[in-house]
Amino acid sequence: MFDERRYFEPGTEPLVINVSGLKTAVTICEDIWDINWMGSRLGGFSPIQLIVNISASPFHTGKITTRQELLSRCAKKFNCPVAYRNLVGGQDELVFDGRSMFADSAGNIVAQAKAFEEDLLIADIEDRESGITNAFSQPTLLRKSIRRLFLGRGITPERMASKKSCWGSEEASILPSLQLSPLPL
Repeated sequence: MFDERRYFEPGTEPLVINVSGLKTAVTICEDIWDINWMGSRLGGFSPIQLIVNISASPFHTGKITTRQELLSRCAKKFNCPVAYRNLVGGQDELVFDGRSMFADSAGNIVAQAKAFEEDLLIADIEDRESGITNAFSQPTLLRKSIRRLFLGRGITPERMASKKSCWGSEEASILPSLQLSPLPL
């Protein structure tokens, strides 16, 4: 069913990278399911400030609760936010439900993407003076702003893809008021 060895070669050490000043551990799928194993692998890189898990975990009833509990335990153990990204869609007989999510360093799920459809999930990662990083999100407000700005004004994906200008003076005047800035990631 899963054929990781076709696409990936096992590494000899964990992948820990610097992302905008944050020591970030990148894990793949089942790495995050064994927190003790992960702790032994990441021990030499302490403290980790963010864990990113790239996953293709198929749907089954009740699995979302298991994932949330897992992310919560992981965030608490490493005292850092966890960004869990899950595949959405179908592949052969498998169904992937998406539901990517962020947990803050206290283990609270602060943002969760929609189930069974593509979604945009945004959370800010904050590096505190105490050395603890945290995550927080207001995805509903941002999603409503984007929908109002684009879709509510007749700007469809097809129109955006065309070479014709789709910005009127009203839309152009709204853009500076959003005060969007690059995310720390």
